[in-house]
Amino acid sequence: MSAAMKNDDIEELLNKALDLMADFRDDEGEEEINALIQRLKADMDATVGDADRYYYWGRGLSLLEEPEQALLRFEKALQIKPDHEGALWETVTLLLYELERPEGAKAVLVETLLPLRPGYELYEEALAAAHTLIRLQKGKATSKNDAETEPEFPESGSDSESDSESEPPGD
Repeated sequence: MSAAMKNDDIEELLNKALDLMADFRDDEGEEEINALIQRLKADMDATVGDADRYYYWGRGLSLLEEPEQALLRFEKALQIKPDHEGALWETVTLLLYELERPEGAKAVLVETLLPLRPGYELYEEALAAAHTLIRLQKGKATSKNDAETEPEFPESGSDSESDSESEPPGD
């Protein structure tokens, strides 16, 4: 079996795949990512190094636009190494921007990432974005609930005087 890939080599392959995709050569980029994922799987050896391999596997899946699968790999990395900052950050970005789960992103930021790096601007900005998205989602939920609880119009044939006096809209 060949030696496990170094993180710098993995980063280089991911960047190559990104460049191919940016040049509208998606098929070639996907081939690079799939080959990398196969190599990462083959290198798994039940050591702490697997945390990085799961992390890069997740990043590859993110590039292939498979956020749920990527999230599972980041979770595997975090089971091995709970303070894996890269896996934590990628989890936040997926929850926040791909899966529209800002509450989960906020929890990871508040409970884990910000304690790792208090005051880190990128994490603070992500937390602010999470708060904004939470407010927006609550606003949508409130609007939806309001629409569901609006009073129904009286049925035709009602005895109410106001029904006969009211005019249809636009007249």
